[in-house]
Amino acid sequence: MTEEHGTRRRRSWRKLQLATGADTGRIVASVLTGHDPDDGGQIGPLLERVDGPAASFTADGAYDRVDVDAEVTARCPKTQTTVPPRSPQSSAVTSASVETAASTRDRHLRTITGRGHMSWQRSSG
Repeated sequence: MTEEHGTRRRRSWRKLQLATGADTGRIVASVLTGHDPDDGGQIGPLLERVDGPAASFTADGAYDRVDVDAEVTARCPKTQTTVPPRSPQSSAVTSASVETAASTRDRHLRTITGRGHMSWQRSSG
């Protein structure tokens, strides 16, 4: 193994989180972490590096967390958030304040429950 790869040390993965401009596709912020931090926990550091308010926030299901939605809303209140929630049939639940102050995630879950996942995908873009 040493002859083939030139080292005996075990290598570890690094994760690069990127924020891109929706209109240009250019990288506007980045965070490099070790392999342990989860994706959703990097929203704060990414948003700190973005110049000005974000017009939209689109991410994959790894960001389907209440704290991610709260972080985006706190930093950029007018931001349109699109994160595919887990299926309500599996483990996704609405927040405790769904009746008084529904979050973006709560509204997405209601749409999926009422009209189905494919309908939500079409309506959310």
